[in-house]
Amino acid sequence: MITEKIYKHTDHTSSIIFEEDGEEQAINASTRMVIVFGDNDAKIDSSGASSAAFDWTTYGADGRLDLKLGLEQSIINLRNGKYRALVIIYDATYPNGLPWDEILFEVKNAG
Repeated sequence: MITEKIYKHTDHTSSIIFEEDGEEQAINASTRMVIVFGDNDAKIDSSGASSAAFDWTTYGADGRLDLKLGLEQSIINLRNGKYRALVIIYDATYPNGLPWDEILFEVKNAG
């Protein structure tokens, strides 16, 4: 499981590489992504107000997703701690979403 840090109130970028069987998987055809933290403690959806937090177009052909989650209000509202989060990817093949993988995010205050 991948572990990433989220620093509240910052523009810190986390980069996630999507792989299957050791091969990077292109995600640049994705139409939407959702990250669900814990038991729905927080949900970040690229199709709504959180669209700026996601970038899969710049390096998506190489399987890379860049996330800037530190300014998202639902993240700021979380208590500091570690949260398992499920990444769900939507595209033409999976219009109802494909649960990809869990990531362990450590949410903390900057500084």
